[in-house]
Formats: sequence, C-alpha cells, structure tokens
Amino acid sequence: MINAQDIKIGTAIRMDGKLYFCIDFLHVKPGKGNTFMRTKLKDVVN
Repeated sequence: MINAQDIKIGTAIRMDGKLYFCIDFLHVKPGKGNTFMRTKLKDVVN
C-alpha cells in the first residue's frame, strides 16, 4: 500500500491489477473539510 505523501510525478502505482503512471498531482486544501490529493493517472498498458 502506498501513502498519499509518496505519490509524485513519475510514480508507478499498481491498482486493481493494472499499472498506472502518475503524470500530475495537486494537494488540495478546501476551506471546509479534509485535504485530499487530486491525481491524473495514465494506464501504462493502453
């Protein structure tokens, strides 16, 4: 399991049996609620 703070541009992630490559991420702090990571992933196979 990978932690959210370990995700950076260029990180490879295996999720649901598929391999994804992180091409963009953004750490979002909304005015209300918890912070979250918005990521853009690309499937390596397709």
